Amino acid sequence: MLSISLLHAIPAINFFSHCAQVVKSLRASPVMAHAVKEVADMSSLASTVVLNIVTLTEDFVESMKKAAPAASCRNIPVILDVCGAGATPFRDKKSFEILDAAHVGEDLVEIAAGLAKKRACTVVVTGKEDIVTDGARSYRVRNGVELMSQVVGTGCMAISAVVTRPDLTAEIANIQKEFGL
Repeated sequence: MLSISLLHAIPAINFFSHCAQVVKSLRASPVMAHAVKEVADMSSLASTVVLNIVTLTEDFVESMKKAAPAASCRNIPVILDVCGAGATPFRDKKSFEILDAAHVGEDLVEIAAGLAKKRACTVVVTGKEDIVTDGARSYRVRNGVELMSQVVGTGCMAISAVVTRPDLTAEIANIQKEFGL
């Protein structure tokens, strides 16, 4: 792995440069490689991999399905933003293809924590109150700013701010707080 913080992201197409600028402002290096033939190699070099289904295409799905395991097998954190999941059957199917089926419970924190435990990852649920959990610890971030929900791309940019951190779950909770999401 590279010694610098390298974020490999496949964000929403319309926010490539915005996300890259956020990463650069944090003195890390962004790369938005999405070609199927190179994503596994690029993901294996990264310190964090961010995948986003907002501008979903079959090619992006194939790239994400190659990027995620390439990073995971090297213990590189993978963040999957399923923004828009639930809107269409296609989007739902592709989200599950990338992530697999998740445990469904009654409490949102329980659902997120169950998914985090099952997938050995950090799960973020955004809304009026954000939930960030790694399955063992859960944070509730209650300082949302309504204006942020009116500005497109803020979620993509907040997620891009998560580069290499020693405590990914706590760092995501802090970023959610700072962005006022």
